[in-house]
Amino acid sequence: MQAPSLTIGIEEEYQIIDPKTGELKSYITQILEDGKLTLKEQIKAELHQSMVEVGTEICRTRPKRSRNCSSCARR
Repeated sequence: MQAPSLTIGIEEEYQIIDPKTGELKSYITQILEDGKLTLKEQIKAELHQSMVEVGTEICRTRPKRSRNCSSCARR
């Protein structure tokens, strides 16, 4: 009997904050449009318009977090 094939992915959720007021800001449309250019399907809207999700692709081995996920947010 063969062991099941497992996969892994990482998702990070970010809140969009207005830098002047420190309040949550509904700016998801612009972030998604700009993010799709570099992150393609790795960036997604969340239920709240002040949140965005960035995730790795599905990996067969443990992803190197700094390369696959956190670095996406810095692009």
